[in-house]
Amino acid sequence: MQRTELLTLMPSPLLLNLIGPSVALALVARQVFRRHEVYSLRAQILLLFVPPGVVALHATRLPSSIWTFFEAFWLSLAIYVAALLIATVVYRLSPWHPLATYPGPALRKVSELVSAYYVATGRKGTHLRTLHEQYGDIVRIGPNTLSIVDTSLMPHLWNVSRGPANIGIKMSYKNVTMMGIRDPEEHARRRRPWNRGLSQAAVKEYEQPLMARVLLLIRRLEEQKGEVNLAKWTSMFSMDFTCDMAFGGGTELLRDGEHTNPFNTLQKGMVLASVLAQVPWLGVCLGHIPGSGRPLRALHTASRSFAARRLKRGATTRDLFHYLNNEDLQDVPPPPQERLIGDAILAVVAGADTTSNTMVSMFYCLLANPAAYAALQAEVDKFY
Repeated sequence: MQRTELLTLMPSPLLLNLIGPSVALALVARQVFRRHEVYSLRAQILLLFVPPGVVALHATRLPSSIWTFFEAFWLSLAIYVAALLIATVVYRLSPWHPLATYPGPALRKVSELVSAYYVATGRKGTHLRTLHEQYGDIVRIGPNTLSIVDTSLMPHLWNVSRGPANIGIKMSYKNVTMMGIRDPEEHARRRRPWNRGLSQAAVKEYEQPLMARVLLLIRRLEEQKGEVNLAKWTSMFSMDFTCDMAFGGGTELLRDGEHTNPFNTLQKGMVLASVLAQVPWLGVCLGHIPGSGRPLRALHTASRSFAARRLKRGATTRDLFHYLNNEDLQDVPPPPQERLIGDAILAVVAGADTTSNTMVSMFYCLLANPAAYAALQAEVDKFY
């Protein structure tokens, strides 16, 4: 290759004036993102566009500059974003990352989008089982996430700080639900009414609506012919009972069927909530885009409606909101309405979804293990 050809392949001094500062500022921004979870839209815009703008302004003021400001800005932005992404990937795969010693697929170490994909397709559980079979009891399944199946380690995890999953579910980093509060003292304060509402005495109050829903579920299952989709029926049961327990009523999915109630919308909202819990930053971004995330917004709207109707109607039973609204305490004012709305969203998402998943898993395990099924049936027949 001739000398002239080599010279043409070398970056020009003008281009170096963009590359060097853009890369340097990208490394600084990477440290900011690493140390601080930046969810504010204003802060994200400043960190994304201001540094390339400063570099472009500097480059266009050089005597030898041949670019307009916008030409320099878009070129600097491309270099800046590329450097930021490369630095992020390199750090997450590097031995300096705090979780570098834990095994796991490289792609999962780079991005939580992989986890979001498996949640969205309903294959999270089976995929995690495959990963644990391959890598062991502790697997790194995200840049800052571990999956642990060794139950002996559970006592060491109780006081670990919470992740930002609930920010994605709420589609906002402001006014997060109780489960999303990461300050231990504030979380303990907000948890007090929940502790009263889930105490042994309070749970005893929920047995009557629970038995009514169980009997209705059994009756509806007996009416079915052929194969039965237990996932659908347990989802309707858990949603009905969650509304009974939390709000004193709200849905009648078991009675009327999924076509006459917002069942499909709520189910889609649950799925989207689970997906955005893996990538909270995406949930916050969608929260700024009108019309986006409609199933989850519908779930939020339904939860607000449940809370609003319950507050307007007042207490007819000692439901969960009886405690969340401080109705059991004299001379204690009710909490702000926005907090109660957040509690309503938490009750619906955490109560209905987890109950349904647990029931489906239980039915699967019992059907797959006839001996356990027979032992449980004998115990139930003995006492009931």
